[in-house]
Amino acid sequence: MIWPVLAALGEPHTLCGPEYTCYRFTMPLRSLQNCTSLRASPSFAKQVADKLRSNTQLTCLHLLGGHSITVSTAGAQALAGALTNNSALRELSLNGSPIGAEGGRALGKALEVNTALRTLGMHGQVIEDDGAVALGTALMRNKALTTLDLSTNNISARGAQALAKSLRTKSALTSLDLGVNPIGLEGVRALAEALGSSTALRSLRLSSDMIGGAEGARLLSDALKSNAALTSLSLTCYYGCNTMTLGYVALGDDGVAALSDSLKVNSALQELDITGNMLSDEGARVLGEALKVNQGLTTLRITGSLLVPGSHVEASLIDALKRGGFGAISYRYDGPMVHLLAGRARRSDLFSHFHLPISDNDSQWSSLYESSSPPPPPPPPPLPSPYI
Repeated sequence: MIWPVLAALGEPHTLCGPEYTCYRFTMPLRSLQNCTSLRASPSFAKQVADKLRSNTQLTCLHLLGGHSITVSTAGAQALAGALTNNSALRELSLNGSPIGAEGGRALGKALEVNTALRTLGMHGQVIEDDGAVALGTALMRNKALTTLDLSTNNISARGAQALAKSLRTKSALTSLDLGVNPIGLEGVRALAEALGSSTALRSLRLSSDMIGGAEGARLLSDALKSNAALTSLSLTCYYGCNTMTLGYVALGDDGVAALSDSLKVNSALQELDITGNMLSDEGARVLGEALKVNQGLTTLRITGSLLVPGSHVEASLIDALKRGGFGAISYRYDGPMVHLLAGRARRSDLFSHFHLPISDNDSQWSSLYESSSPPPPPPPPPLPSPYI
């Protein structure tokens, strides 16, 4: 029996969806079943891979990295080999375990033949463009994978273009996270063009200051005017939130104005997160005008230096949100900035719509407005992908 050293952390892992129960706990490797989250070294990853080749019970596995403990390229290659034979695993996360471009290429090759995996979490693995290109090639053949997290992987335009190409070829992907990747204008241009023809993608996350700021927002806005599938868009700012930092530029008022134009005609988008992009008076005014017309958006998260309760900007925007049917509005101070969270649902339901940090909990938000009338019924869920 193999007894690895595991972390007994006890809490359910947030990445596991409603279909699975995912707990971190210590147990012998040969009894792995249901959903398990483990700290993994390269040698341990190889041992897990050996077991996965014949395991028919395990449906969800998270191999956690951190500090000096990583899956590494060799571990990823071993896991990729196992995925070519395994037909049980539905969710695999290697978040925080850098596997490099070689590891990304190996997993891409495995996905070309694997028909079981639905969710792949690859946050912070530094797969770069070569790894992203391999995954994009795999997605052109793979009709099973629906959720892919590639955030913080140093992916630029070439990798984004390869992934966008897969979206245009009837990929089954419904959720794509490319946050904190410097894909630039050419990368977002390719993704925007893909949105024009994609009918499967429901959720897209990018970093607003890594897509060319307002110019990137205009490309996405043009795509949203004709896209009827995307329901969730996150354009949070990472580096250049207050000023130009290392060439990174936030959306600014021009970018928010571009997105507002699409909100006037798009009725599919339900969630919009533009945190960190620092709306000013003009940006808030333009967004407010669009929200008076838009009937599809159900949750909105924004940040601004002037969104202070009682100010002209706050009054104008809050009035627009109320007119638009938003029944719950909350705010939280963060130094000179004010975060505002608004939704058509009750305040108690509002926080589940966004992946807020642990420190960003309900108790830190003050209620600015909550309607006394019951919220409208939720919109019908999006149609499932025909490829699942």
